[in-house]
Amino acid sequence: MRKTKNTIWFVIWYRYCLAYLELAHIGIIELKNKNYQKNFDLFAQSNIYTDKIVLVPIIWCLKHAIELLCKALTSRINKDFLPIHDNDELHEELKLAFLV
Repeated sequence: MRKTKNTIWFVIWYRYCLAYLELAHIGIIELKNKNYQKNFDLFAQSNIYTDKIVLVPIIWCLKHAIELLCKALTSRINKDFLPIHDNDELHEELKLAFLV
């Protein structure tokens, strides 16, 4: 895959990284406090809190935050980046960036 030249992507990705981390934090707080449990009664015996369904979006927010942080750091060091979404490949790119 061809690398793309960096302009200011590292700033954008870093800010999105922080946003995803904040959303994960909010999700964890909501899960812990069960704030909307009283208002959410689609099924009497099951809801997003008792079934822990909120964990899936929390985990995806954390995954995206890691992806964006790797892209931000790599693009800041190398001045270019690979337009990919695979965290393993991004991690390898980041390790190579630190070796240069």
